[in-house]
Amino acid sequence: MLSYEKGLRIKFRSWLRKHRVCKAMLWSLRHLHLYKQPRIINIEEGILATLDWIRSGKLPNDFDVIIGIPRSGLMFANIIASRFGRPLSTPDSFLRGEVWFSHAHKMPTKYDRILLVEDGVRTGRVIRRAYASLKSRFPDAEIKIASLYVPRLSCKYVDYYYAIDKRINPQEWELLTSSSPYLGKLATDIDGVLCYDSPDPISALSVKNAKPYLIPQYKIDSIITSRSEEWRKETEVWLEKHNVKYHHLFMSNGSRSSIEHKAYYIEAIKAEWFWESSHAEAQALARLTKIPILCVETMSLIHG
Repeated sequence: MLSYEKGLRIKFRSWLRKHRVCKAMLWSLRHLHLYKQPRIINIEEGILATLDWIRSGKLPNDFDVIIGIPRSGLMFANIIASRFGRPLSTPDSFLRGEVWFSHAHKMPTKYDRILLVEDGVRTGRVIRRAYASLKSRFPDAEIKIASLYVPRLSCKYVDYYYAIDKRINPQEWELLTSSSPYLGKLATDIDGVLCYDSPDPISALSVKNAKPYLIPQYKIDSIITSRSEEWRKETEVWLEKHNVKYHHLFMSNGSRSSIEHKAYYIEAIKAEWFWESSHAEAQALARLTKIPILCVETMSLIHG
C-alpha cells in the first residue's frame, strides 16, 4: 500500500507531465541566472579583482615561480608575480629555461612549487595541457592551478579561484581576439570604434589619416557608419590598409538621422550586438533595436 507522501509525489509528477508549461516555468525559476543579461568585465575590473584576490589571503604566497597562460592569463600572472616578488614565465618559456625576474635579485635554482595562472577556465582543456607538459618535465614539482573567474562546473579544474562567473560574460581583454563567441553576429561603427574620433570635420584627408583604435583580429559581419556615401572609396582604402576584415559596409545617404540609419541596418542584417562610441547613441540604439550595444566610451554593455 502506498504511503500518503509517496502518493502525493506521484500525483504531483503526473500533474507536471500534464501541464508542460508549469514544468517549464519551474525549470526557468531554478535556472534564473541563465537569463541574466551579459555584461562586460573590463580590464580595470580584472586588475582590481586580482589585487583583491591577493589581499584576501586566499592565494598562497609560497610558490617559487608564477606561470601565466598566454595571453590573458599572463596579464594577471604578472600582477601576482609582481606583488609576491616571484619570478614570472609562460609554460613554453619555462620549459626552455626562460624565467623573468628582477636583475637585482638572485634567480632561484630550484622550482618545487609552481603556480599556473589563467584568467578564466571553462573546459579546462588549455590549462590541463599546460599542466601535463610541465609535470612531464618536472615530475617532482607541486603544480597548482589558479583562475580569476570560473563557471561553477569548472571549479573542479582549479585549486584556487577568485570568483564564480555564473554565465560566460565577455571580457574586454578578449574582445578583439575572440570571434564574437558571446553574443553572436557583430556589427560596428567606425569613428570612435575602429578609429579614433577626429576633432576635424570629415574630409578625404581626415579619413585617410584616421588613427586605428579597436581593430578586431577576426572578420566582423557589418560596418554601419553615418559617414556619407561620398567617402566610401577613402573609407574602404583605410579599412584595407589597417586589415579590418568585414562582410558589409553600410554608409549613409543622408535620408535618415545617424541613429535611425544605424538602427535600420542593425535590424536589416539581424545583428546580435553592436559597437558604438557615443554613450547617448548607444542608449538610443539599445531602445530601438532591443539588442546589446557595447558603448566603447564607457566599455559597458547597454541593453534595450
